[in-house]
Amino acid sequence: FPLLFFALLILLVYSYGDIMTAPFVFDDGPNIVTNPNLRSPSQIWDLFLAGPARFFGYLSFAVNLWIHGPSTPGFHLVNTLIHLLAACVVYGLTCWVVSQVETNKTRVQAAGVWASLIFAVHPIQTQAVTYIVQRFTSLSSLFYLTALLCYGLSLEKKNSRAFRILAILAYASAGLAVMTKQIAITLPLAMILLHMTLGSRSNSLTLETPDPHSKSPSLLSPRTWRTIGPFFLIAAIGPLIAVVAGDYRATTVGAAAAGLASTAARGPTWPVYILTQIPVTCRYLQLVFWPVQQNLDHDIPWVQSLDDVMAQAGSLALLLALLAVGFWARRKRPLLAFGILFFFLALSVEALVPLPDVSFEHRIYLPLWGILLAAIDLWHGALD
Repeated sequence: FPLLFFALLILLVYSYGDIMTAPFVFDDGPNIVTNPNLRSPSQIWDLFLAGPARFFGYLSFAVNLWIHGPSTPGFHLVNTLIHLLAACVVYGLTCWVVSQVETNKTRVQAAGVWASLIFAVHPIQTQAVTYIVQRFTSLSSLFYLTALLCYGLSLEKKNSRAFRILAILAYASAGLAVMTKQIAITLPLAMILLHMTLGSRSNSLTLETPDPHSKSPSLLSPRTWRTIGPFFLIAAIGPLIAVVAGDYRATTVGAAAAGLASTAARGPTWPVYILTQIPVTCRYLQLVFWPVQQNLDHDIPWVQSLDDVMAQAGSLALLLALLAVGFWARRKRPLLAFGILFFFLALSVEALVPLPDVSFEHRIYLPLWGILLAAIDLWHGALD
């Protein structure tokens, strides 16, 4: 691991070393530069009420401002360090997940190293690292993946002190993820997905057999539900606090939050947004496998008419085929199934909730890990 960390550090310095002087752009302004709630530690309560669902992200920006003012190198340095830590967690989490279905330790280690390196330097990650305000995405993803890793490791330490420590770390990481960006509300579903796909091959991700004559266990045990249950409560914290803080926020916070709210109100209708996600998701996949023509703001037209829908028939067929493979492969190729289904799950919040911008490359930051797992399974299949 130390050698991998050093390699990641060198690669990230080489890849992102020239972004340190890049200026604030676009949403950096209202969220950081002109946000009145980031000025001093005495405003933490106002900061919390202004954006409770993203409090820890805003708090990290505030700490940057308190330490060095509106100088961008400090912001970029923190973003890059977060990405470095996320790549390290990807290594550990990939090793753990792959070890559930693969007994060859060399393959397990190679899979972790490969996934970590690709996650760190893939061009599709550029926006989440370089665009300062998208620390929301990278930081929430870091906590999300950390929670998954701690949860997985805790399953191997049942009835021990280590189990309690890892469980506490998992719950804490989940809380931080949810209070950084709303994409983390899918975390408990990702945990269930781990069990439902890898459970038939893993001694840790156990399943129960509802029918004593069945050879295919398919239900989570009561103990598993008791462990995952609190994660659902944690996932609801951000939305609940946002609702409770709504009236206060409407009367006391600065123009930043009001401006963001008015922007969201101008978003597309839900059906149009959902249909447009068909070509958007295919575009994300294309950028993962062939990262050319990257853009801060992709000009993808809205899918609004029947003709538009028919024009996307091929893209829709591709996505449905991938989902079908994910469900079909649960028994025979569980790692492939988990990777594909995690990709769609991690993308689901920003794909299903209408936003003013239909497509942004930073939205693929977390889902990329699922694609890497699917690729690892195909690689192992080719070796076999």
